[in-house]
Amino acid sequence: MDLRSPTSDEHLTVLADIFGKTFTDYWPRRAYVLEGYIAESHYDWNASRIGVIDDEVATHFGVWGITMRVGVSRLRVAGIGAVATLESHRGKGLMAKTVSDCIAGMSPAGYDVSLLFGISNFYHRFGYEVCFSNRSFVLTTREIKAAETAVRTEPFTGDVTELAEAYNSANEAVTGTYVRPTYGLNRKPKEYLIRRFDGGYVITSRMGDTLQVADCAGDPATVLEVVRAQAVADLCPTIRFSLLPPRSPMGEYVQTLSHSVELSRREAGGPMLLIVNLTSTLE
Repeated sequence: MDLRSPTSDEHLTVLADIFGKTFTDYWPRRAYVLEGYIAESHYDWNASRIGVIDDEVATHFGVWGITMRVGVSRLRVAGIGAVATLESHRGKGLMAKTVSDCIAGMSPAGYDVSLLFGISNFYHRFGYEVCFSNRSFVLTTREIKAAETAVRTEPFTGDVTELAEAYNSANEAVTGTYVRPTYGLNRKPKEYLIRRFDGGYVITSRMGDTLQVADCAGDPATVLEVVRAQAVADLCPTIRFSLLPPRSPMGEYVQTLSHSVELSRREAGGPMLLIVNLTSTLE
């Protein structure tokens, strides 16, 4: 198997194809790659790896370049995604070789650490360790007092890099947050709704009878009113802020309200971290 970096000219549609074949719903998955997951994103073509057998891409281990805040410091993070092996090539140890080759190239490519959300009992063999718990703040919609004045919002469908300034301003020194922009598009427009208001935005998705807040920025009280009004309109009795940093302005505000915390941690799998360059990480 020939291990190499993919190229945008030669492999974009190939990666869309292997992603669609590996996971369910071929056409939506394929479109997902072409409409923002890899195309027009922070996908790192040089650091990612593919395994090629007889001119066919058999494996893919994708890297997305991220800058993560740790207090006032910044870490270059190799975020991992689209880990895929064609069905006809599985069970031969090809992905293990692809992962090892990719990790070996991360430090020379300028990365300090690597982060993934993975399956159990696989990534630990490459040095990845479970690094934090999944935390969500859950609010009951009817317990949130409505604002005296409604917040004017509008749907946002443009380039999401326009939202970066509001997010970065709110999270300038909040550990665990990413320096924006990362993606340029709303990768799942049918699933995630972006609403913009003066000074901020919210990104939400309905999950059953819960309104899931995937991302937000702006004045915390204003954000909450926008989310509350949407939950009422959508008949959602609960609101969940997923992976909200507790020391972010929004996280600290939510903790002053009546809320519950859902916390889960897996012994293996889930959020896992690998230090690929200890010296640069400590520096």
